[in-house]
Amino acid sequence: MAFLEEGDLIQFTALVYEYVKGYKGEDPELRMSRPIGIDYGLWDVRDAIKLNISKERPRPPVFPSVDELKKNKRINAGVCL
Repeated sequence: MAFLEEGDLIQFTALVYEYVKGYKGEDPELRMSRPIGIDYGLWDVRDAIKLNISKERPRPPVFPSVDELKKNKRINAGVCL
């Protein structure tokens, strides 16, 4: 990842998984500051390549919707910010 800079567009293959995050203890202040919710992560990331995009005319990245991620459990694009 050392060759990446902010704004670089990368393409990769990975499995998307869903998990529960947040504080599950008894402290009410921590429960309010870290509420329980659903988040997503990537597993088995491979075939990562940096796409050659001109700095003068960058193309906007295409992001899959959350519904598409849930349905397919796989994505073929990613962005490093």
